[in-house]
Amino acid sequence: MPADVNSTVVESSIPSYVVRDWCHTSYIAVVAQFSTSMTPELYSRMNISTVNLPFALRAGDATVKWKNDIAEGKHKQDIEKGKQQEKPKL
Repeated sequence: MPADVNSTVVESSIPSYVVRDWCHTSYIAVVAQFSTSMTPELYSRMNISTVNLPFALRAGDATVKWKNDIAEGKHKQDIEKGKQQEKPKL
């Protein structure tokens, strides 16, 4: 992958109060950019970018679920660890 290509990792989903409308469930776009070179028949650079909001939304939802599952597992481990500790004797 070239160094000038930026890819974004989805860290979270949209907030729960936002209504998932047509844009969130259907919007997919492709943008193609061409830069011409000194010779008109050739291109010096071609960039193609895609945007897939339904995919990004699913990835965000999966990331949130994954993070919540990790936090829940950690919480359960902490509870079990607390149960196994000796009670202080007074």
